[in-house]
Amino acid sequence: MYKSLVLILISALLNSSGFLFGKLAAPARTNNAVTELTQPQISPQYLSESIVFHGSSASAKLALTFDADMTPGMAAQMANPNITWYNAKLVDVLHQTQTPATLFLTGMWIETHPDIAKTLSNDPLFELGNHSYSHPSFSRPCFGLKPISENEKPAQITKTQVLLKSLTGKDNLYFRFPGGCYTKNDLALVKSFGLLPIQWNSEGPDSFNTDTNKIIANLKRYTHNGTIIVLHLDGEKNSPKTAEVVSAYIPWARSQGYEFVKLSDLLK
Repeated sequence: MYKSLVLILISALLNSSGFLFGKLAAPARTNNAVTELTQPQISPQYLSESIVFHGSSASAKLALTFDADMTPGMAAQMANPNITWYNAKLVDVLHQTQTPATLFLTGMWIETHPDIAKTLSNDPLFELGNHSYSHPSFSRPCFGLKPISENEKPAQITKTQVLLKSLTGKDNLYFRFPGGCYTKNDLALVKSFGLLPIQWNSEGPDSFNTDTNKIIANLKRYTHNGTIIVLHLDGEKNSPKTAEVVSAYIPWARSQGYEFVKLSDLLK
């Protein structure tokens, strides 16, 4: 009983803080590797056991985040000039609606889209984050992603950190695990690089999903103060309805009194 009271008090403190750690009842994506989560932590130093799922519930702010995945297999397909892994229509929607967003880029995506990556990095509407180098599985099983060894993991982080710094001129602060899959050791590894791991508590899911209405309905269902939304920047081949979804979801959320902000603004 004493432990239960302590956890209730911790939860109350977290809900009044700038942002929250630990597991939130979240939608859609399920995977065995994602269930290994720790109890919420209160720490300005972002303890290695911590991972951010959402921002403060004190204000009606939302963070749209988009992952730019890139695996060696995806990169090989770019030999076909008709294949791109960049959703220009989505970025057009964000510009037209003046909606800020945080873009989590893989290193291989930066390398295969260098001009686009540079343009996005210079756009004040966006901020960038690290989504690994080649989008492997840090913890298996993970939605069919190729697993890597423990020795390979540091390079997945550092190579993309270097690429991001070459784009922005500053050190990146955020890391998102491919597929959202990780272990406690992976969280400690990310923390050792001075990065804050970012998860989400709302997703389309938009990957390989052609049902626009269902994606929008799911986003609406999980829209709350402080929500972090994950969608994809890969383009029509892997996320065919994302631009269409966002063009409908943004005005709806604003009509409900929500403000879209970058992740860094959500976590202030």
